[in-house]
Parts: sequence; C-alpha cells; structure tokens
Amino acid sequence: MLPQIDTDFVFFWIEDHINMANIEKFDDILIDMRENKVDHLIYSWWHNGTKDKFKCIVSHATNHLNIYDMNMKNIHVIEKKFSRYFYVLSAVSISSVKLFNKIIRTNHPKLKRWSKETPFDFEKRSTDTGFYPITLAIPKYELFASIDDDHGNDGYSLISRGLYKNSMSRYEIKLIEFREKRKKLSIFRKIIPNFIIVKIIFIYSILRRIKFTWID
Repeated sequence: MLPQIDTDFVFFWIEDHINMANIEKFDDILIDMRENKVDHLIYSWWHNGTKDKFKCIVSHATNHLNIYDMNMKNIHVIEKKFSRYFYVLSAVSISSVKLFNKIIRTNHPKLKRWSKETPFDFEKRSTDTGFYPITLAIPKYELFASIDDDHGNDGYSLISRGLYKNSMSRYEIKLIEFREKRKKLSIFRKIIPNFIIVKIIFIYSILRRIKFTWID
C-alpha cells in the first residue's frame, strides 16, 4: 500500500478526534508545511500542555504554524525542563511521506510497547533517537479536538466543553477503572512488601511487551 501513496503528506486520522476548523485552513497549513519542509505536524491536542512543551526552544513562525527543529540538542532541553522523556511523533499527525514510510517500515520498537491492534507504537518518544532530527510544527489555531480525552488538561475535550453529548464521560469511565485497579492493588499491598510489588510491576511490563511482540 505504501508505494501507492502519491502525495507529499499523509494524514493519520484517529477516529475520536473531530475537525474543528474550516476546510480551507488545511490548504494554508499544507502550503506552509511544504514551503518550510515540515516533516510532522501534530493536528490535535491543541492545549497548553502541548504548546508549552516547546516554548523553551527557538521556533520559526508562519501565519499558520509554529515550527521547531527537533534535533537532539533541543530534545534534551525539553527533557531537562520536564525531567522525563516526551512524545515527539504523534499518531494525530500529518507527516511527510518520507517520515511516514520510515516509521511504518522501521520495526521499532523491537519489543512492542502496545498491542498490534492499536496505533500507539507509531508514536515515538524523545528517547527513540533514530528518528531525529526532524522539523516539527504545531498549528497556531485548533484543527482537531478529542471527543472524550482531556489529555491531562481539565476542560480540553469536547465533552468537557459541552460540545459533545455522552452518557458517561471519559473521567467517569477512568474513575471506575482506577477504583478497580486500586482495590486489587490494596489487597496485594496488605500481604506483599512494596519493593516486591515494584519488581512484580516491572516484570509484568516486560512480559506484557513480549506478549505484544510475539504472541498478539
């Protein structure tokens, strides 16, 4: 299927993100991406958590985009600011064909982080150094928004804004899941020392990744 792509860019649509912009805006976005050789644009998660992440490095601005050189120097600056790795390449994105092909054809990570039934291993962390440098862009206005995920920013999702009706919010669903997990963990904590629980969680995460890689 990849050889049949005859465009400059690939739009990776995630179904629980809804368009919020006039369709003509995308013409302007794509023109700016082409003229500035942008490799990757994150079209959703347009909130302070995303925008503030890149404020500590130099940007180049157009009428429609803020553009960043994501080399290892700038990546380390952001990692130092937040004291942890962060995701540079997102599934909610418009990517150059060259970068998209590289992500799809590269069997990375070797030990899968997520089930093959999900798109999440498409996303790359700042520690996945083989994909950088790239030119990254963030739109100056909202293009898409998540239906039910606040993405760590209260009030961000369309449900939180009252723009999308749902019988049960993501928060309520996550709260139920959290309570169930906490209940199970509390039982273990009563009978197993904490340092052993930490080791069990680590081993579980490795086994989970092995399952995703060789069994699923």
